[in-house]
Amino acid sequence: MLSPLVHREKKAISFPDWFPAFFVFSTKKAGNMSVAYEAYEIDEDVRKNRVEFLKLLGLSTDLVLMKPEHGKRIIQVGEAYRGFPLFCDGLVTREKGLPLVFLPGDCFPLVLVSLNPSNQFLGLFHIGLKGALAGIVKEAVRFIVRKMGAREDEIMAGLGPGIRSCCYRGWPLVKHNLKNLRNWRYVNPFTFSFDLPSLIKEELKEEGVKWFIDLNLCTCCATWEKFVGEPDSDYLFFSHRRSFLTGEREGRFMAIAWLG
Repeated sequence: MLSPLVHREKKAISFPDWFPAFFVFSTKKAGNMSVAYEAYEIDEDVRKNRVEFLKLLGLSTDLVLMKPEHGKRIIQVGEAYRGFPLFCDGLVTREKGLPLVFLPGDCFPLVLVSLNPSNQFLGLFHIGLKGALAGIVKEAVRFIVRKMGAREDEIMAGLGPGIRSCCYRGWPLVKHNLKNLRNWRYVNPFTFSFDLPSLIKEELKEEGVKWFIDLNLCTCCATWEKFVGEPDSDYLFFSHRRSFLTGEREGRFMAIAWLG
């Protein structure tokens, strides 16, 4: 029996129904979602994959697409932004039914959503190592407090799939990125693996966010067999790092969030 988080034909995985916003991810079974890798597709059409996946969710292709920069720029958007790709690492809205989207390869999708029914808002953020070290997590919370007029204890955070310490390892990675000694506490000294989710959670906590849910899924190694216990060894998601290790075709999945 499939997990209640898994949707039709195993093409989508979502946060549980009690989460204050819709937060959904396409799986490899839904196909590649990035036109950057369309040239490598022989039997797929990326645009068709997007349309079919959004149709599965009851949505149109008229959405707001984030084009990540690995920085900490955040933009507040409304209905007028539908159909426009925006170069930034965070999208925030008050509009119900306005889908916020980006296409991860191993970076984490983070959602910050209101627990106060009289002050609804939703933020979708792209959290990679470079952006995290630049301060995107703390900037995300501060942006919402400043622009949405929210208190920190009114915010719930949700962390989607991304590369975890089980797979995010290697001395060159650590040496190249960690110039601040404070961040070495997230490094396993035996494997030189970096625990990005722990950094994200710690910085949210430091900013006063008390409510947090983590799907605990690694984009690089999570399989259907591990996730739902079925005899299916297929990986759940596309992974930039895994493509280098296995030589498989690279692609991107879709992370999408909206207020109901």
